[in-house]
Amino acid sequence: MTSIAKFLRRHLWTVFLAHQSLIFITAIVFLTSVRRITGRTIHLGRDPVGLIDGAALIALSVALIFLTRAVYRWVKGENAPSLGIALTPRRFVELLAGMLIGFAVNIVPYVSALLMGTAVVHDRITAHFGNLTTARVLAVAFFLLLLSGVMEETANRAFPMRLWEHRSLLFRVLVPSIFFAAIHLADETFSLGRMGILLLGGITQSLAYALTGNVWLASGVHTGANLASFSVSGLWHAGAVVTLVGHVPIPNWFPVTIMLVLFGAAFIYLERYKRNLPCSSIDAANNMTARDAKT
Repeated sequence: MTSIAKFLRRHLWTVFLAHQSLIFITAIVFLTSVRRITGRTIHLGRDPVGLIDGAALIALSVALIFLTRAVYRWVKGENAPSLGIALTPRRFVELLAGMLIGFAVNIVPYVSALLMGTAVVHDRITAHFGNLTTARVLAVAFFLLLLSGVMEETANRAFPMRLWEHRSLLFRVLVPSIFFAAIHLADETFSLGRMGILLLGGITQSLAYALTGNVWLASGVHTGANLASFSVSGLWHAGAVVTLVGHVPIPNWFPVTIMLVLFGAAFIYLERYKRNLPCSSIDAANNMTARDAKT
């Protein structure tokens, strides 16, 4: 087993491609099985998630997180920097901040459409459910979106970025983002616009990971963006609060581009700030980062 690990350490592309292929195949098998057994398409919230397939989805997501961590530790060794999965108070704050940013930026096109009168609220979730049922439906939708975000940020972001930590930032940001977009083809038809948005989103979340060294800020941005999109979709089971009908003049790529610029600027500022610190402060910051990386 040690010799295999040494071989894989020298052939990281093999590790990465095998890992991503496993996720891709798992997604195809799971989503196809659910469709054939139940007749429902649960990807992108098209149909509600049932009790059994919901439990299977949760178990599968958790399993992929632990499998990703195990593969990473096996290949890179126990002394390698952590993927940043453990949740600490500081990371919880980063998660909340990420969700707030992701939701606020991505809800702007819909709010703008309402303010300009090009779209109207056609329906509300409270017209279909009582208060307790509404709270339960939204809580389940939020939990599934959050778990999905954490799983994808662990498997599609943290894993390759730590695996190739010796490579340039451009490589570590771009390569995982391309594969992140491609994996969505497991249950989606190819669309250049959709792939472009996923690519930009992947780059943004990669920069969020590079900023913190853990999955929680990126997971928050990921979850917040999805919440904003679903909140106006009329898909109550997926987290919708209203159904928005009409024309949204601001294109989907605009908020993603805004977030990319924000996180890109934040990363550049942080790097310049570090360069201007006295040596003693840099050493102290590096020590704090090293201690944090162990968790």
